[in-house]
Amino acid sequence: MEHQVSIVVPVYGVEKYIEECITSLLAQTYPHLQIILVDDGGKDRSPEICDRYGAMDSRVQVIHKPNGGAASARNAALDAATGAYICFVDGDDVVHPDYVRHLLSELEKNQADIAVCGFHNFTKKGRFPVQCKGGGLYSCEEYLLHFLKEWSCSLLWNKIFRRSVIGDIRMAEGHKVDDEFFTYLVVMNAKKVVVTDTPLYDYRIRSSSVMQDMGPHQEKIMLDRIEYITTRYKTIAQQLPNIEPDFFRDALDTMVRYWYHSKNMPVAQKEIRRWVNGHRGKLMSTKIPFKKKLIYLYQFYIKKPLIMSESNALPFDKEQCFD
Repeated sequence: MEHQVSIVVPVYGVEKYIEECITSLLAQTYPHLQIILVDDGGKDRSPEICDRYGAMDSRVQVIHKPNGGAASARNAALDAATGAYICFVDGDDVVHPDYVRHLLSELEKNQADIAVCGFHNFTKKGRFPVQCKGGGLYSCEEYLLHFLKEWSCSLLWNKIFRRSVIGDIRMAEGHKVDDEFFTYLVVMNAKKVVVTDTPLYDYRIRSSSVMQDMGPHQEKIMLDRIEYITTRYKTIAQQLPNIEPDFFRDALDTMVRYWYHSKNMPVAQKEIRRWVNGHRGKLMSTKIPFKKKLIYLYQFYIKKPLIMSESNALPFDKEQCFD
């Protein structure tokens, strides 16, 4: 008997795209699905569209809730999920017909707890493949170290998870970026992670997305990223001391980068300086060349911050992006 896969879809302000998303889910070659559409207090026609599909296909379950953000919507779906496996899909994106079947096959074939695929950046001008570098089979610690050099590791939607590794872990609500706060915690519960470069997910690039148009959210996003890096380091240090030195060095390098781009962000500067001050003793005692330690101290205490770059988070012109 094949196992059910629960697909979590937060829905808000995506009436232009949600039908294409749902259609791609219903077209999956793996049929045993629970598609959970979470209407997060939408003000457009998205709730109506979700209800229509819920009435058409028994695999579609619709949850209506007050607006609370994508993390809140995903948490509501996780509480309702009954599948042995979990996938996450954004309501404005599209998946390949073999998205579930291929990920599930890779997971079972390798007796892994998480399977990861490549994806496309989906624009008006076409689909551009993005490979998840370093395909293969990883232990928990090996894949966590991969986080330090491959940004796509923290993504939610290019993965399938055994329900058991998620357990009672839930999204941290109230952030502009939330994938990061969840994914590494789930990976810490996994024994094996398998990565394939096959692109099975189309990530729609929209000009209105927070990550594409960061202008009004810059300091909030910076604060979220600082919180993520510091929380992740603390958790790794407590639970996986073998890889703590790598994550400490990465936290230092990341804080340097954030400090450089924090001009006109006084709250972010305060948080960066607070973390550095709290770990100054650790910096001086850790196995880093003394010259490098002096460079860190110069960067944090003498070097002045710069103005945050106004360039887009993703390398696409507005003309290439969907609305």
